[in-house]
Amino acid sequence: QQLFDQANSEYVKKNYSVAIHDYEQLIHKYGASPALFYNLALAYAKADHPGKAILNLERAHTLAPGDKEITALLTEFRKKEGLFVSPPKGLEKVAALLEIDQWAWLGLTSLLLFTSLFLFSSFAKGKRTRWLIGIQNGSLLAAILFFSAVIYLWDDANPAIITTENGRLLISPIAEADLVVSLRQGQKVFPIKSHDRYLYVRDHNNKKGWISSNSLEAVNTPKKWAAQEMP
Repeated sequence: QQLFDQANSEYVKKNYSVAIHDYEQLIHKYGASPALFYNLALAYAKADHPGKAILNLERAHTLAPGDKEITALLTEFRKKEGLFVSPPKGLEKVAALLEIDQWAWLGLTSLLLFTSLFLFSSFAKGKRTRWLIGIQNGSLLAAILFFSAVIYLWDDANPAIITTENGRLLISPIAEADLVVSLRQGQKVFPIKSHDRYLYVRDHNNKKGWISSNSLEAVNTPKKWAAQEMP
């Protein structure tokens, strides 16, 4: 608690680099939380590091997807950097209603229900009724739909954020390669594979290329940042 208060105090004093250091120490020592990532994002924004600010807001949003304040600030930061995200449509809109782990949980629950009813039907053939068959078939259909959402979201399950100025997307994993497109700080990309110090990524316009691993950071937080209680 003392280090948290100290970090907040440094932020108020406009000592943003010190506040950033203290917030990051808290995260590494005690674990990730939406509040810490939110405060860290504000400090990075004040220190004129928009990529890092958006990265940490994305992390806060991942931990608290329903938080309206985090969502509003993330939208504001994106607009400020000219990063406009088109609203989801069709299947994408449906899949975006829940997180990938929530769809997976629903799929497993439906599959378990189908399996239980199937086993019951196998041992009680004379007791099968129309409503029981309907529930059994419905649970199987639901499982298929829920797991389809998981598959649809899987490619986007590990996004990364460009954290350096002028992120260069190249046609091959060498520094002298031709440029595909320049990526802005704060832009979200989706890693596909890696080679040496480069990652092959896809951006929101479905453009693909190689980028230095030093130019981006993953949104998903490391397991070692599992939340712990601050003394």
